Amino acid sequence: MTAVTRRDMGRLALGGAALAALGTSARAQAVTITVNGSGGSLAKSLERIYEKPFTAETGVGVRATAPVSLAKLKAMVETGNMEWDLTEMGGADMIEAVKNNWLTEVDWSIVDPDNKLPPIARQKYGMVTSTFSTVIAYRTDKFGGKAPKSWADFWDVKTFPGPRAL
Repeated sequence: MTAVTRRDMGRLALGGAALAALGTSARAQAVTITVNGSGGSLAKSLERIYEKPFTAETGVGVRATAPVSLAKLKAMVETGNMEWDLTEMGGADMIEAVKNNWLTEVDWSIVDPDNKLPPIARQKYGMVTSTFSTVIAYRTDKFGGKAPKSWADFWDVKTFPGPRAL
């Protein structure tokens, strides 16, 4: 069995999904890892889906904290007073954190030794856990056969009257 230190846990850098991937590597160690996330209903779901099963399987406790804060991550790294082992962050924050050397590389041989994650999810400093997109949507019955095709059309309330939502 490979011993997993608190520093090894810090290498995970992101994501509740990483907890499930750790499997038996950390079994029977009297440790608790701190996972920082968004809180709210997402935190409750992550606790039920990942954290409780992970603790039951490995004996490693999981302490959830919120909210996510890039400023706090920066302060922890600069002072050497790390409170989190894992944190959730969006793409822009991830770019900033990598640029400023606030993250540790993920050791994928620990996190996903069986290569179950798709390659696009396995990033150098974190795990991609979700994706999204922005689209222009409209009711086809409202504009007499014309359709908004660009952001200029989206903002053109004369040609395409009605409320907007982002």
